Amino acid sequence: MENSYFHLKNLTLSNYIMLLTKDSEIRIETNSLKKTIDKNSIALISKDIKFDVYFSNINKPTLIYLSCDTLRDALKINLASNHLKIKENKNSIENNILIKKAQPEDILLFNKLKSKFNNEIITSEKIEHSHILKLAYLLSGLEINIMSFIYEMYNSSYTEKIINIISEDLSYEWTIKDISKRLYIGTSSLRKKLETEKTSFTRILTKTRMEHAINLLTTTNLNINTISNKLGYKTTSYFIKKFKEYYKSTPKKLLKNHRIGIK
Repeated sequence: MENSYFHLKNLTLSNYIMLLTKDSEIRIETNSLKKTIDKNSIALISKDIKFDVYFSNINKPTLIYLSCDTLRDALKINLASNHLKIKENKNSIENNILIKKAQPEDILLFNKLKSKFNNEIITSEKIEHSHILKLAYLLSGLEINIMSFIYEMYNSSYTEKIINIISEDLSYEWTIKDISKRLYIGTSSLRKKLETEKTSFTRILTKTRMEHAINLLTTTNLNINTISNKLGYKTTSYFIKKFKEYYKSTPKKLLKNHRIGIK
């Protein structure tokens, strides 16, 4: 691994991530698992798991962000064509980090999707069938515990539904009224639904934005102003304030302090 690399702790994801490593490996650690993603590999990392990650500051991985509904649609195609490697449920955490060696055609399709969507979260509202087919091809060869994925994707909570909607455009100034209209439910009823899930609309919105902020901050060359705009904050100073509340650090300090050898 490179001498200069990021070590980010206690990360969680609101959406799935598919990543392509280049000339450097990545190491992921949870409380019960250490896993290395070799260079020139494709990996799918599930949402809602807590993990630490180490990756090169020079050869950063390339990321594609997938909403739950987009991944579900691609898996449907693979199931119908028997292009998935099915495995038994041995380790629930291991099932959430899936890896395969990247072939030339995988890299070509991955780069086409990255070029099309760049740093946006790919949702069903944005994606065309041809892109779903490309994603399905990239998923082929991964050893997926399909029952675990199906259960998770078809038993979506209101939290998950809201994340899917917000992810369509993180720069939009979403309100709970916007969401209630999309879900055909009254605002007060939606608040009660979220209370039963021990969360709130504001918490979901902040979590989704902040988790995407850390991805953009550490794996792209976007400046703070651009990231702030992409995440729907009116001013950069307010974005930095919210970031500090969430991560207990400003974006600039986080980048500095999480580079091994610089801390």
